[in-house]
Amino acid sequence: RIYFDANSTEVKARDIASKIPPITELLKKNPILNLEIVGYSSPTENNKQLALERAQAVKNILADQGIDPFRLLVVAKDDTPSDVDPNQDSWLSQTVLFNIREP
Repeated sequence: RIYFDANSTEVKARDIASKIPPITELLKKNPILNLEIVGYSSPTENNKQLALERAQAVKNILADQGIDPFRLLVVAKDDTPSDVDPNQDSWLSQTVLFNIREP
C-alpha cells in the first residue's frame, strides 16, 4: 500500500525505495503475472481523477523499473478501500493498492 499526501499524486521517495522494489522483483520473477494498480482518494478529496492519477504515477514508476506497462492495469475507485472504515482518518484512503492478476 502506498499512501499519498492530501490532493497529491507524488509518490514519496521512501516508498519508491522500500515498497516498489519488492513489487518489481515479484513481477520480474513471475513474468506471467499482471498487476492491477487501484487508486483511491479520501472522502474529503472525493476525486476519482486524483485516484486515477495516483495509480498512473505508480504504474510509471514500475515501468521505469523495467516492468512491461501492458502488464500493469490502472483502476480508480471513488470509494474508500474495503478495509478502511469511513470514520477512520482520511489519509488511510489516500492510497494505491495492488492486486495480482493471472493472465
